[in-house]
Amino acid sequence: MRVIAGRSRGRKLLAPSGLDVRPTADRMKEALFSMLGSRVQDSLFLDLFAGSGAIGIEALSRGASFAAFADKDARLAQKNIKACGYEAQSLILQMDWKLAANRLKSLGKRFDIIFLDPPYRQGLCPEAAIFAKERELLAEGGLLVAECASDELEDVKSLIQANWGLAAAKEKAYTTAAFLFFDLS
Repeated sequence: MRVIAGRSRGRKLLAPSGLDVRPTADRMKEALFSMLGSRVQDSLFLDLFAGSGAIGIEALSRGASFAAFADKDARLAQKNIKACGYEAQSLILQMDWKLAANRLKSLGKRFDIIFLDPPYRQGLCPEAAIFAKERELLAEGGLLVAECASDELEDVKSLIQANWGLAAAKEKAYTTAAFLFFDLS
């Protein structure tokens, strides 16, 4: 696992071990940031369910001005953020995603891009999207990106659409995973 582009391009990141984790593959990460394009530059980025922090670190490497990382075990993300020198541009919340969302709300944080990548097939993706909406974590004109298992794409899309009241602007499915983009602009 590595940083694909930007200031930290080529930097190797520590990856989680075990069969119950699945970091976003480099080719998917590259496709994700290609679809995000220039929106990353100077953005406020939330990496919810951050794991190793690879997505938020990629955003910072590509010019995001700030990234918040939330995960119940954020130790690996913290090590990777420090190794890349992004501590000053980062907020690390080592806590459950709901507690993290509530904490961000209490701090008055709103994000240009929210990236959700919860464990697959647990119903957490739509739940987290709805929770983020209720806490008003997405800034006006912001973009919510959800990663889910390919076989749950339609369910996740319809649940988020029903609760956010807007259609997915883009979707991209791969063999095992998919991205959904919901644009508030």
